[in-house]
Amino acid sequence: MIKAAFWRPGTKLAGTITRHVNTQHGPIMELALDKPRVIKGDKKKNVKDRTISHVILGNQRGLQMAAESAGVPFPYPLQAHVDITCTGHQHTGKGNDMALFSVEFDVPDDMRQADVADVSDFELAELPE
Repeated sequence: MIKAAFWRPGTKLAGTITRHVNTQHGPIMELALDKPRVIKGDKKKNVKDRTISHVILGNQRGLQMAAESAGVPFPYPLQAHVDITCTGHQHTGKGNDMALFSVEFDVPDDMRQADVADVSDFELAELPE
């Protein structure tokens, strides 16, 4: 999994939702990446680079807002294809800047909802490593 420091403007992740898990903090989703990513290690701590092929998307309000804006249920439907792009950061005054994202969904029409909010950017909170 990835920490928030991973997200820089222009950073992209794309993949397919493969699993839902209900936690005490709400649903989380597993994203099987279209292309594996190399995560840099820390030579000072003797942590090697590693390749990941899955990440976890948590129960963040921003992910819910992205789904609402696209008419997609939350958690995202299994087998939905998702393209996430970091578009920048916004200062929040709460100690951490908020990463802004653009999200595109490829979801069959029968899995979409009507009457949704019009929100194009959202925050993706830290994905623990």
